[in-house]
Amino acid sequence: TAHATKQEINRITNNSTKTVAIISFIVALTISLLTFFFIQHQIRKPMRLVTDGIKSVSQGNLETRIDLKRKDEWNNIEIALNKMTEDLQDSYDRLRSGNEQLSTMNRALEVRSNMLEKEIEQRLEIENALLESEERYRRFFDDDIAASFISSSTGKILACNPEFNKMFKLPQDPLPAEYSLKNIFP
Repeated sequence: TAHATKQEINRITNNSTKTVAIISFIVALTISLLTFFFIQHQIRKPMRLVTDGIKSVSQGNLETRIDLKRKDEWNNIEIALNKMTEDLQDSYDRLRSGNEQLSTMNRALEVRSNMLEKEIEQRLEIENALLESEERYRRFFDDDIAASFISSSTGKILACNPEFNKMFKLPQDPLPAEYSLKNIFP
């Protein structure tokens, strides 16, 4: 009977050990599943939503907002990311507006530049024509075999050609200020 009791105790102990092992396994599995669902709900899901939001913003969708519906640390991340996205949208809008203004100003400057280029071309043509005219006049005046002069209304001699100087025995240009027609024709 002592031997039967010892076998009975060993059988009960083995059964108890198996039962404890099974219960421990079930408890560990339950804890693991609860931990998995906790991590899934508390960490992975919000992380996925934040990551999706960041990807959307990085692709240029500045209307993207993250809504986690949480009151923990994730809420702080949500607020910061949404504020950053709003600031990016404001900066983008200001840049776009500035670019539009610059484009308008650039077009106006191009028009004005074209007008100035045409005006410069016209002035250069006029200047060249004036230089040619002066050169023709100077050659005509200087090379004229007749004695020629230009005087003011008061009789002051402003210019005379070499033949005029020879004829009236005057010094070469420039004439002294006192020379006038009265000096030559008293």
